[in-house]
This record gives sequence, C-alpha cells and structure tokens, in this order.
Amino acid sequence: MISKLEKRLLGASNNVKFPTSWEDLNPVQFITVICILLDFKANKFDARELQLRLYTELSNINSRQILRRDYEWFEKEIFRNMDKMAFCYKYVYDDPRFKNLELKMQERITKVNPEKIEGEPEAAIASQFKRTIEIDATICKQLIPQIFVGFKKIPGYHFEAKGDIVDTSMTAEQFVDALTIMSLMAEHGADNYIDLFISTLYCDEYSSSKSKVNVVRFRKLNPVIKYAVVFNFESILSWLTGETKYKLLFNRKKKNAKSKQTLGFNSIIYSMTEKGYGNIREIAKLNLIEFLELMYKNLVDAVSQLADSKMSREDISKKLNISLELINQIL
Repeated sequence: MISKLEKRLLGASNNVKFPTSWEDLNPVQFITVICILLDFKANKFDARELQLRLYTELSNINSRQILRRDYEWFEKEIFRNMDKMAFCYKYVYDDPRFKNLELKMQERITKVNPEKIEGEPEAAIASQFKRTIEIDATICKQLIPQIFVGFKKIPGYHFEAKGDIVDTSMTAEQFVDALTIMSLMAEHGADNYIDLFISTLYCDEYSSSKSKVNVVRFRKLNPVIKYAVVFNFESILSWLTGETKYKLLFNRKKKNAKSKQTLGFNSIIYSMTEKGYGNIREIAKLNLIEFLELMYKNLVDAVSQLADSKMSREDISKKLNISLELINQIL
C-alpha cells in the first residue's frame, strides 16, 4: 500500500464522491484500488471480501461506522452499491449455458450481478452459473498526473478523452518508446526496465536521452506506485486499441509468433519521412493523436488505392499484412 505521506502528496481528500468509473478516481483512490485488485488476484481473499474492501475504501466509510451498525445492514449496503463498483471488475461465467443467452443479456451480466436483475428469466438462470471476478480496465485518462520522489514533484504525460476529443501531451516518440519498453518488460521481466518506463512517461519535454539520464531518480519510488503507472498506461492502450478507430492500426496480422506489433511503429516513423511528412525528428515530435491520424489516413488510403486498382481483398490482406475483417471495415 501507499503511506499516509504519499497519500497527502498525491492529493488525498476526505471530500470525495463515490466514483462510478475509472476516470472518476483521484490518484490515491486509483492506487488504492490497484492494491486491492492485486491482492485479490493473488488469492489473498475472496470475491465477497473484494467488494467489502472496495466499498469501504471508495465510500470513505470509517471502520468504526461499520462496528456501530448491524453487519447485516452493511452487507445489504454493499449489495445495493455493488453496481457502482463494477467498473473495475467483470463477471466471467464458467458454464456452457452462458453462450445460449441473448447477447444483450451476456453483456449485461458481465457487469451486473444477475441476482440483482428482477423479472428476467435468463438472469434467474444465469444467477445459478458458476462465476468468477476478473479485473476489467479500459481507461481513457491519465490518473496519476504527477508523482513524488521524496518531496520532489515530477509531472507526467497528460491524456484524457472527452467524447470524441482526445487531449494529450504525449509525442509519437514517447509513445513508441513506451511501447518498446513494455515489450521488453513482457519478454524479460519488469525489474530491469520498469524505472526506464516510468522515466519515459514522467519526462518533461520528452527525449529518449533525457529519460535515460533521469532513470536513476525513480529507483526508490514505491513499487505500488510504479505498478499503478504501468497499469494506467496499459489500460489507456487497451482503450486506444479497442474503443477507437485507431484499433485498425494495432490489430494487424503477426507474421510470426515472436513478432512484436509495438516495435513496428519505429519503421512507420521512417516510412512517413519517405512520404514527405517531415524528417525523423519532426515526425517523432508529433503529438500522439496527430501521429495516429496520419497512420490511420495512410492505411485507409493504401487499402482504397489497391481496391481501386481491382486487387482482390485477399491479395490486399497479404500485401498490407492486415486481416480481411479490417479491410472490410475500411471498404
């Protein structure tokens, strides 16, 4: 967990509303939720205890208040507010009958306990299915805008989506470097690369050389905060690759099992210079959204041009290394 001093530095407050989405969390709440979910993932307590801990932390209810109340009241209170906490987890069903439910019901009971749904025969059936709880995180906001090493405040990247507008300070180079380091952490373990990852995301006026120089100052950062930073970025990446039009850029076919899609963005920067969008430095310093827009436009134009030349969709798929499903979406 994080210390009281760290909570104060990160902006802890007693005057908070019960959050109903990841984006509603303040930095302290976010890191606290991460700690609870990690302990749950490590099988330190069951699903009932998970909901109890989330409720007590997010509602700011004092343990003495619980002792003053009847415990049956407390369990009813948690059950009543369960849907509010469901933004950070989902129900996964281990029953072949789940696939026989209507698609809308499948989606609904992934986030809502079927026991709470009245007047729906399918929900009554689903309430008997064996189910587990898994972490569910697709986040469109940077939730730890600054971190503290000692008493030194270090600002990080900005990222926030409001409707169809994404506002971010991240550059193409910073994004590509972060993805590359994530690949290295996945392949070789986080210990040797996590400080460089933090330094990459918390680097004012980003440059690769500057982040490497600054990496030493993050070695004493609380490991919980380090993990929360990684979790936040991975969840933003999950949003970009699953909830936006840019998912076309990330879901291209892998040529072999060892290939890393993230590393392919380096070659895209070079290819953009060849097409006259600027030199390598200019492309690298582009705002992330401008960079993704250029990539998206290039991909759509390439597919459209090949289709206009009467090339079959199967051949376009092979030439551009993208799936038929994505080609059908574009055309």
